[in-house]
Amino acid sequence: MEKQEKRIIALICCMIPFSAMNIVMFNVALPDIIADFQVPYGSASWIVTVFGILYAVGALTCGKLADRFGLKKVAVFGTAMFAAGSMVGFFAPNLSMLIAARIVQGIGASAIPSLTMLIPVRFVPEERRGRALGAVAATLAMSGAMGPIAGGLIIGMFHWRVLFLFSIGVLALLPLFWKWVPDEPERQKQTIDISGAASLIGAVVCFMLAVNFLNPWLLAASAALAVLFLYRQIIAASPFIPPDLFRSRVYRTGLLAGFFNASVNFGVMLITPLMLSRIYQMDADRIGLLMFPGAAVSSLIGFYGGRVIDGKGIRVVMLTAVALTGSGLLLISSLAGRPAWAIAAALVLTNSGYILMQPALAKRVSGALAEGRTGIGMGVYSLGNFLSTAISGLLVTKALEVTGAAIMNPFAVQGDSALFSNVYFFIFIVVVFQMFLVFRLAEGRQNRLTNRQPVTRKP
Repeated sequence: MEKQEKRIIALICCMIPFSAMNIVMFNVALPDIIADFQVPYGSASWIVTVFGILYAVGALTCGKLADRFGLKKVAVFGTAMFAAGSMVGFFAPNLSMLIAARIVQGIGASAIPSLTMLIPVRFVPEERRGRALGAVAATLAMSGAMGPIAGGLIIGMFHWRVLFLFSIGVLALLPLFWKWVPDEPERQKQTIDISGAASLIGAVVCFMLAVNFLNPWLLAASAALAVLFLYRQIIAASPFIPPDLFRSRVYRTGLLAGFFNASVNFGVMLITPLMLSRIYQMDADRIGLLMFPGAAVSSLIGFYGGRVIDGKGIRVVMLTAVALTGSGLLLISSLAGRPAWAIAAALVLTNSGYILMQPALAKRVSGALAEGRTGIGMGVYSLGNFLSTAISGLLVTKALEVTGAAIMNPFAVQGDSALFSNVYFFIFIVVVFQMFLVFRLAEGRQNRLTNRQPVTRKP
């Protein structure tokens, strides 16, 4: 059985790059797309924006569908949609068709993060689950780091349309997935509250658009749809997100800890290239080379960190992870404006802390879910992580607009780099708060929900 588990995990690790790299590869392609179609940057940016939004929303809905229809059917649907969108994008004659292709791609690609979370949770025993989740986290880290590099090479050697051909390659893995992944037992058919799902998806989409474009009307629409979703949760016979999901203190704390972990990582990944460009006058190629060692080393640490989770326990790994992230942020805050190699070395610590925390949190959170709740439970967890990146990006960019503030870190270099030092120090404070959540997770007992049917309410 352990041999079969390794084969399945290796398979999903091969599927991850097609989805994860797709998020960032098209950032590199935007200048060429703008030149080919003669469109403004604001219009072309939708190629990236719509994919990211649907990727976030789809992670939740695919988790719910996996509880209802099983992983194999969701995987076939997602892979087929992803490949179909890739084919349309390759032949797209104009920007509108290209954006439509990215919408189809995003819907399909969103099934892959659900698979990467749910397959280890459903098919790997808890005593070996940390190793599986560590391999997944390491692959995600390496895919994110390789995305811009691979995108640049493909565009330089061929054309930006070839990025879509790369995505179609995921179809080659689908027969193996269907053959190797075990069949799941018949589940009781669950009614899906379509109205609740639509209002939640609408709220998330409006919120992410509001953050992207700083539009108060979209934010108001998001709030209104969120209220409608909560109302549906109360009156629906089968709520889209079962309320008993949140009765576990471990699950609630894990959601919040995951939210902060993702927001810290995204904040660092957003602000660091800006600092290297503005303070160190580096171009995109040099920035990528400087940041790559951190991603590469952290992916190796994440791979072996999963083994530590199974051997030494979640407590050791989570406390180590938060210590690495915090110390790395303090170092960058103190070193901003000093030699760039020192920044690269400190990034190894922050990246390693993030990658170590990911499988530990996923194992802790999944262990608090009852059978039949893993899909929607991990979907909510993934959605929280995606939303945190949108909020983190907004706060970090706004923080960089603040001028004249006092230097928070006494070891910071005076001058233009002091502003970046302050932002890194603020992110460090977030990590301190995350540390208290980690202590709660590490010390408390894991409260597994009992496997019971959801309470039926009259509509």
